[in-house]
Amino acid sequence: MWEHIIFLINMTAQKCRPLSVEEKKILDVLLREPFPGRDEIREQIRDSQVSEWPDGSGSLEFETLSKVIAPVLQRVPVEGAAGQGVDLIQVLLHVVLGKIKHLEFVNYREETVIPPRAGDIVVKINQGSRNNA
Repeated sequence: MWEHIIFLINMTAQKCRPLSVEEKKILDVLLREPFPGRDEIREQIRDSQVSEWPDGSGSLEFETLSKVIAPVLQRVPVEGAAGQGVDLIQVLLHVVLGKIKHLEFVNYREETVIPPRAGDIVVKINQGSRNNA
């Protein structure tokens, strides 16, 4: 019970909200192909709220009530990219201690990132040995 109350306080303090339709589509694309921890991450997302990073990147921080632990092999078990060259936007799904933590959008120019449309993302599963996940 206390965990739920603390969760609600954190959501309010961080301006947490449910995922938008487009954010859900991006996660669906990233989680389409199987990898260790994928199903657990999906379950965690169902019990999550998000808050936006203050840097204007569109990146999200997750708060989840789920007790499920994702047995991922890497901190970023899956990533995507959209665009080319200087217009490339990377989409990184971070998992920390088995819990979904961030959906990060990165570009290498010094302007605000506009998250890509889900249909434009090419996905890469990061395989390998367990390290700091």
